[in-house]
This record gives sequence, C-alpha cells and structure tokens, in this order.
Amino acid sequence: MSSTQSAIDRLLALPARGNLLASWQEGDADAVFEAARIAILSHSESNPTQALLAAEHLDRAVGKSLDPLSRAHLDRLLAHALRDNGRVKDSERRYKSAYTTFRRKRAYKEMGQTVVGWVDTLGLLGRAKQASTIARGARELLVRRAPASLARLEANLGNAWYLAGNLRLARASYKKALRYFERHDFPFDASVCAFNLANLLVLDGKLPRARAHYEQAQSTFEQMDRAVFRLRAEYALASLDLVQGKWDTALAQLERVRSELKDLGDLRGDAVVAEEMGRLFAGLGAPELAEKPTAQACSTYEMLGLSEEGARAACVHARILAAMDRHHDASHRFRGAERVWLASKNTRARRLAQVDQARQLIRRGRLADAQKMLRAAQPYLDKHDAGGMGAVCRGLRADLALARGQKSRAADLARAAHRAARRYPATLERPHIAITLARALQASGQPTLAVRWCRKAVGEYEGVVTRLGRSHRAGIEGARSQLYRKAVDVVLAAGGKKASATALDLISVARSPALIEDLLHGQSSRVEGDLRHAITQLRDRILSAGQSGPDDVRYLTLRTEAERLEKRIDTTPKQYPKLVRRAMASRRLEEWAPRLKGRSLVLFDRGERTWRAFIVGPEGVRHVNLPDANDAIDEHWLPTRMSLEALAHVPREFRGSLLDRTRDEAEETLRVIRRAFWRPLELECPMAIVVPAGPLAGLPIEAAAEFEAQGQLPVFTRIPHPALVRADRAKRRERALLLQGMVPGASNEIDAVAASLRTAGYQVDVRSERKDLLEQNERLGVLHVAAHGTIHRRNWMASGIQLGDGWIGFEQLDRKVLEDSLLFFNTCESGLGMEVPGAELDGWMCAGLGAGARELVLSLWKVDDASATALASAFYPGWGSSNAPVAVREARASVREIHPHPFSWAPLVAVGASPFSVERES
Repeated sequence: MSSTQSAIDRLLALPARGNLLASWQEGDADAVFEAARIAILSHSESNPTQALLAAEHLDRAVGKSLDPLSRAHLDRLLAHALRDNGRVKDSERRYKSAYTTFRRKRAYKEMGQTVVGWVDTLGLLGRAKQASTIARGARELLVRRAPASLARLEANLGNAWYLAGNLRLARASYKKALRYFERHDFPFDASVCAFNLANLLVLDGKLPRARAHYEQAQSTFEQMDRAVFRLRAEYALASLDLVQGKWDTALAQLERVRSELKDLGDLRGDAVVAEEMGRLFAGLGAPELAEKPTAQACSTYEMLGLSEEGARAACVHARILAAMDRHHDASHRFRGAERVWLASKNTRARRLAQVDQARQLIRRGRLADAQKMLRAAQPYLDKHDAGGMGAVCRGLRADLALARGQKSRAADLARAAHRAARRYPATLERPHIAITLARALQASGQPTLAVRWCRKAVGEYEGVVTRLGRSHRAGIEGARSQLYRKAVDVVLAAGGKKASATALDLISVARSPALIEDLLHGQSSRVEGDLRHAITQLRDRILSAGQSGPDDVRYLTLRTEAERLEKRIDTTPKQYPKLVRRAMASRRLEEWAPRLKGRSLVLFDRGERTWRAFIVGPEGVRHVNLPDANDAIDEHWLPTRMSLEALAHVPREFRGSLLDRTRDEAEETLRVIRRAFWRPLELECPMAIVVPAGPLAGLPIEAAAEFEAQGQLPVFTRIPHPALVRADRAKRRERALLLQGMVPGASNEIDAVAASLRTAGYQVDVRSERKDLLEQNERLGVLHVAAHGTIHRRNWMASGIQLGDGWIGFEQLDRKVLEDSLLFFNTCESGLGMEVPGAELDGWMCAGLGAGARELVLSLWKVDDASATALASAFYPGWGSSNAPVAVREARASVREIHPHPFSWAPLVAVGASPFSVERES
C-alpha cells in the first residue's frame, strides 16, 4: 500500500470533527491542512472516488472553521475531485466560489490556477466560448507566476474546443501545451497532450501515428501509477481496434476497462465506454445489444450535466430507438441533441446527427425530409470525413433513390459510397451498401452484376462476423438474417440456371459458422476442470431453484454468474473434434452436396415475405416458394402447440376427454402443415434430409407429411445444417446405457427398452444417476434417457436433463463415449431449439451431433407416460434391422393405431444423416 493510500485511509477512519487534522498528523495546523490537501489531490489520480470521499470528509470536519484563503483552497480541491468523478455541475460551482475568494484576496497566482480546472469543467459542460473568455484573462496571471499551469490551461482549453467540434483550435492548443511540457520535462502532462492529439489523428485517419501516441501515453501513465488516465489510454486503444476491425479483442478490452472505471468511480469514463459499445452494436444492426449501454450513457451524462457528450450519446440512442420502431422517443432524443448543438454551434456534431435522423425518416417513409437532410450534410461530411460518415450519407441517399424508383441514380450513389467507405463506422455499412447496389442493378436489368454484388455483400458481412467473436453474435443475428434474406431475394429475382444453387450456397454459408461453433459449449478438452465443475454446480443451483421472476435477487445472481462462466469459456482455447472442423471447412454447396449419395435434402428458409424451400437432388438444386407457410404457422400451429402443451399438464383422469375434444383440431393442423410445406415440393425420393429453420425446429413437419399421405413417401430425418451430412457408415457397438429419471412412468419405459435391446443381443446397463454417464470409460452404442428435461431459450447453462444426483447439460456429452452412437432422449421438449449466439437451432440436437452421435431420437413436446413408453417400445425393434429415420416412422405409425391423437404419436423426430450399418461390433 502506498504512503498516500495509507494517509487517506487514516483520514477517512477518523470522525469528522474539529480535531480531525490534529488527530491525523502532528504539526502546525496550516501545514497539516496543506499536507491533507496535497495527499487528496495526489490520490485523485489513482482513486477519484476515494479522493472525493476524503475531500468531503475534510470539508465536514473543518470547512466552517477555515480562514477565507484556506476555504478557497478546499473549494478548489472539492471542485477537482467532483470533476474527476464526473459531477461537473457541482464542480463548476466550487471553482467559481474559489475564484471569487482568491480574486477578493488578490491571490493572482491562485486565481489563474483555479481557472485551469474551471476551463476544463466548462468544456465538459459544452461552454467552450466561455472557457476561452476566462482563459484569456488567466493567461496574464500565469505567464510569469506559473508557466506550467499556463500550459495546462492551454491543454484544457484544447479539450473544450475538441468537445465543441472545433478541431483546428483544439489542435493548436494541444500543440502549444505539448511544446512546453516536452521542453521542461513534464512527462505526465506531455503524455496527456500526446493522448489528446492522438484523438485528432484518429479523426484524420492517421491510425499508426495515433496508436504510437496512445501506447506511449499508456506506458507513462502506468509507470506513474495514474490509474484513471491509464484506463482512458486503454479505452482509446480498444476504440482504435474497433476502427481497425479488431472487434472481438476490442469489445473484451472495453468491457474490462468499463468494469475498472466503475470500480474507481469514474462515472464519465464508464459512460464514454458504454456509448462506444452502443455505437458499435448500432452499426452492426443489433439494437437490442446497443440500447442498454447507450441508455445508461445518456442517463449518466444527464445526471452529470455533460450537455455536449449527452447530446452525442442521445443521437446514438435515437438511432437505436428508431431501429426498434420507437419513433416518438427517437424524435425526442434528436430534438434535444439538436438544441444543444445549435446553442454551442457545433457544426460537426449537427451534420453527423442529421445522417442518423435521415435514417429514421427513411424508416418512417418521409423520404423528402430525409433527402433534404442528407443533401445538407453531404458537402460538410465529404470535406471532413469522406471515408467515414460521408460514405454512409451517400449510401443512405442510394437507398432513397432506389425507394423512389431512380435505379441508375441509386446504383451510382451506392457504388461511390461502397468505394469510399474505408473508415469506421462506414466499414460496418459496406455490406448493406453492397446489397443496395445489388438491388439497384437487378432492378436495372443487370442480373449477373447483381448476383456478384450479393456475393460481395455476404463475404464482407462474414468478415464482420468472424472478427466480432462468438460471444457477441447473438445480438446481430437479426441484422445478419435480414441481409442474407435480401441477398437471396435478389439472386432468385435475377433468375438464371444457377440462381437456386447460388441462393442455397449463400444460405449455407450464412447459417453455418456460428452454429457449428456452438455445437460444443464447454466440451473442449482444454476447458479447465474447475470451469467444468463450476458450470455443473451452477446448473444444479439454477434448475433446483425452479422458475424465478426476472427481479428475483437469487435469479439475477445466478444469471450473472452464468454470464461470467460463459466468458471464461469464450476465452479458453478450443480444439474442436473432427466432425466440427470438417463441417466448418465444408460450408459451401459444392463441398457438402456430394455426400448426399442419392438422398434428397430439403432446406427451409424464411424470406422477406414468406417461406421457401430449396431441394437438392440428383437433378440439381431447385427452390419452391411456400406462400401458405406463414398462415399455417400463425393461425394453425401456434394455437395447436398451446393445446399440446396444456394436454401434457392435465391430470390423467381428465386427459382422455380433452384428447377426444381436441383431436380434430390437431389433425386439421397436420393437414394444413402438409399442404403448406410438403405438397408444393413434389418430392420423389426414398429418403429426404430436412434442414428446418427458426420456428420450424419445433414443427412436426415429418409427422404432417406422413399423415393421411397417399402414395410412396420418403423417409425423413433432420439435421441443423447440411454441412453435417455424412456419407460414411459405422458398425454398431453392442453396449447400451439406459438412464431412468425421477418421473412417473420412466421405469416402465426403461424396462421395455431394456427387454427389447437384450433380446437383440445388447449388453444393457440400467442406471439412474448423472455420474453413471460421466464416469463411463467404454464407448456406447446406445444411450437412452427417460427423464424430466428443460430447455432455456436463452441460457444454455440453464438447460438440462434431471437425474437422481443432478442435471446433465449439453457440454457433458463426452465424444469419447458417444461417437457413432444412438442417443434417444425421451424427455420434455428435447427436440426444441434455443436462441443462442449464431444459431437458430441448438439444444440436444446440436449437442448430440457435436459429441459425435450418429443418430438421435428427440421429442418436440412432452407426452404422457403411456405414449412415451409406446413410442420407445415400438422404436427399437425396427431400429435393430434398419436405422433411426425408418424406425421413428414405424414407431409413429404403430403408436397412432393405439393412440390416434397427434399429441401421442407425432412428437418423435429422427436426427442424423448417415445411417448405421446393421453390422455389429462385439
């Protein structure tokens, strides 16, 4: 602990009484007061929160007993501490009080030194002209008495001009101060000036020079133990990483810096970092991720009275609100920011805001008003930021022209905007500008060029996603899907022999990278044992607690802990297994299509207006629009789904009558699904691999195809992504582990499955605890689980299957044990997907495939005990001589004869696209 820290701790430990200073340190009263003042001032650079507490403590104890000059010194000390903690309104009052007293006592040097901090506060309040006026008078007071303070005054005046958008005057002030500090060997002050000049270099696009200045400043601040300034330098370096596209590392750095700034009590610094994160997510098209940090920044700036910075954050927040269709709130934010900038005459900020305001007007259909704003902003932005916001402005004008039917004009503007967009944040807009150009070219009758620009847009966006990192992908999936839908629509509209194949290729690349990465949550062998144990313990605590509300303290604590553990997994080096590495390397159509080996593949995709299906078969690729799909889901499936969920919770004595009353409705829903999703496809193949998307993950599309079907139908199986198609075959291992959970009827199901497998010659082990799976040393051929399970739609750590000694999670499926096995999870909703980063489909389907399972059998909803036992009993005899898709189909048909309601027979689905050989391995 430093001597200053120790002194401050001792000061705060004493009661705030008149004898505080005498108790704190022996000596002359004036000398002790000066020692306390210097200690607090020095401490403010490493811990501003504690320094402010100490200054306020001193004020309460001796403030009323001080002579006027000492009182003025204490006011100035409080002003410094308040400013360092972001409370600039309170800070200005203290500076003004101290200045008035020093002036009355003719303490000219102290007057000038008070103005140094006062100018900085006025700059933060957006009053640059007032700061310049006060500084003009202070120069004469300091030029002979305190030249170092004069240089600091110039540096602070530079901050005021910088915040007001007058970069020319800011640069001149910084350079003047830097020359003095370098000449007279003031390393800390010189580093602060160099840091501020680096901010201007970033705006000029001179990034290597800016980075050198930032790194030098960071090194100096660290050596001199100036924690707040060090963190600001680290924030600047992270922001520079954002500008250069290193988004994954930059976001991690920003989150760390923000946390440390909060601990130090630097509210303004925390708000600055939050605003930067919000700006990035807004540029990526992730308003849900951007809204919270930006709203926090606006609130903090407003509380601190920082009008200029508050207006800047308000503009970002307004853009986010507009993207969320909260136009009234967005307009209110824009108007407030415009009032601030008109008062301060900050032309730069006004022009930047006009671009975002025009974006909102376009969304609202007010094209003429948007055009007027963009035309006003374009000349200024071309002059001062042509490669950044100037390009964004031109891209929005291209959108306007296209909306007005000016196709050639739109293409020219979009091409110029794409060519110019070389600087952050315009680089985030490049894929969207490319899509605008593709749409304009397609509308102009240039389909070949349109398709080429669609590919370019997709490639650029994948570059964005790759650099962003897995942990932040969830929030951008909406924007990502929207861009891909536009690209696919353009490709299909362009037509041509290869249109369907090209569109499918885009979709395949779009869905795969993050989905395949998310096959394994914490399964890597490189994940530390303590982390695995922590995840297991957390899951047990979360799920054993039951359902908690979002305001429950326990729930919030557990959720925070889950987020912390997931971040640790994201930073752990991973070695993905062969299946995942191969799938990531073969995302394109030409790489995975040959593995179909005569089987057809049906990939469902949601377009801008309706659903469509892509069919890959021996004759090539074709696509079919499904115009009735939306109605089938919204008007028929969703009400039926609610009915099926309700049936699972109805007491057994009442269930029979409800099944009779709802059977006709459920069967009609299956007919509607068949007409909407299967009849338009006209499939003629022995086996079809189905790749669902979004809500189709929970839709019984296979059961619907088979219901009342006429003629020969394919055998259906499903997978989450076509790159996971496998063409090889493997022998079956004759070892089976059956896990029985604590649910009624599980024992009957397990007994029936065990008898069937033993009859087929399998070595069967019946267990009931999690450890019986986790401690397996030999490979299994079959893992059958009959237990209670739960799927949490957003938190994978809160999903699991309950056994006697705890919950099994996705990451606990061991590849060494389960590779090439059959997994049958007869648990609640085991076939449903989740909303996790990068994946529309996840859950046990992806966890099982990621663990190397060859086939899975899953349930789309919870069924009663009798139906679960009947499905499992009917499955294994058929599976013994064929494969899971065939056996599931036969099981559905068999159970339907006994239990005709779709609730009982329709939920079972088969997953996996590489059937087992019936040959067995001893």
